[in-house]
Amino acid sequence: MGIANENLAPRYPKFVQKLFGMKGPQSTPQISGEIAVTMNVFAGVENRFLESWDVFAGANGNVPNVAGVAGVKIRNPGGSNVIAVVERLSVSANIAGSCTIELAINATDYVVTSNAAQAMDGRQRPRSTLITTTTNAATTGATLGANTAIDFAILGINQPPVQLIVVDDQEFVVSPGWALQVLGVTNNQSITFSIKWRERLLEESERQ
Repeated sequence: MGIANENLAPRYPKFVQKLFGMKGPQSTPQISGEIAVTMNVFAGVENRFLESWDVFAGANGNVPNVAGVAGVKIRNPGGSNVIAVVERLSVSANIAGSCTIELAINATDYVVTSNAAQAMDGRQRPRSTLITTTTNAATTGATLGANTAIDFAILGINQPPVQLIVVDDQEFVVSPGWALQVLGVTNNQSITFSIKWRERLLEESERQ
């Protein structure tokens, strides 16, 4: 038999039990009958695992190509049942130019698979669901589709990386079936990138 205001988001009771080392059945089976929910529990990155998040990061680049532009793509496969949040994304280049950042539905990868998927916590699963690939042979304007650009960056010659995420509200959500892409606009440009993201399974209430 159900209970009033039953908590149907299992990762939160699981987090509370792990954080405080509680034994037995679900410790928070229901919410208060009044509007009294508070969420300010997060205290540090070590708690991401307890909140059912897996965190990954990496850095890579591509070789310049006089006949093409550089691109980096991180894709969440359709049907993965995983939600991902990109927390850090920085880019730099070997020659002056710019790049566009796009976020859209996409089902294809570049040819070269990147190594940007290092687990950031020894307690979590070692492999990411997301697929990170790079290219140096894209054509100018090879976007993910019309009106998919959400940001751009001006890159100097061998300058410090441009940080595309400065505050939490600038983080990118990559849903199942979607991809985040950084695409140069200048031939013979090499893009070096650093990326960090967290991912977890979608809960029933979040699935479309």
